[in-house]
Amino acid sequence: MSETKIIATVKEYEKDKIYRLNRRLDGLYELLETMDNTKIAFKTPEKLQEDVKKDIVDCKSRIQKWWDIIGEKYNLPPKETFSVSFESGEITKS
Repeated sequence: MSETKIIATVKEYEKDKIYRLNRRLDGLYELLETMDNTKIAFKTPEKLQEDVKKDIVDCKSRIQKWWDIIGEKYNLPPKETFSVSFESGEITKS
């Protein structure tokens, strides 16, 4: 059984920021899925979908920026994949 090695632990405000960004991204994906699978008639569905997709791109960019900042601050090795616990703030290698 392999033990997960904790690489770093982010501060509470850093954990909260990435948590909110991930929740937003999840919500945007849910909205797109709902729009595709609903009988609700939107006045301008194409425009709304376009705006949601732009927001998804922006949110992903902000998540990447968070990781860039955290990687530099906590000296995370580049080109490696990490995950962060939204409960503890612990960063582990994925």
